[in-house]
Amino acid sequence: MIFPRSSDRSSPAIEPSALAQLFAMGGDELRIALRAQLLTDFSRLREAVAQRDPQKTGRAIHELKGLAGTVGAHRLADLSRRLDGMGSDLRGEARSVLTEALRLEIDAVLAVLRETGEGKPTA
Repeated sequence: MIFPRSSDRSSPAIEPSALAQLFAMGGDELRIALRAQLLTDFSRLREAVAQRDPQKTGRAIHELKGLAGTVGAHRLADLSRRLDGMGSDLRGEARSVLTEALRLEIDAVLAVLRETGEGKPTA
């Protein structure tokens, strides 16, 4: 199965406790800077995945695998892990379908990160 086992939308895009623990490592200034950096990184990687260049997409997927795991974005980390194993073998229609699924997960993670800056819950 290529799609993540945790693709069920009842699980959060980012595990609230993981994100809270990450943000608790410093004061407000660090939390704000970290959130801004995560928004930048996930946005950049989303754009790389959207490109039709298999090498850029492959590098972005590899980077997403680690970044998603760090912030508790388990659905995204799982999908990235599976796609990373396929490397540049991913072509044509299969690439389009799978990278669209990846972009949707990135969008969900970005939405949670944006909400954290507006004082909303992280779930």
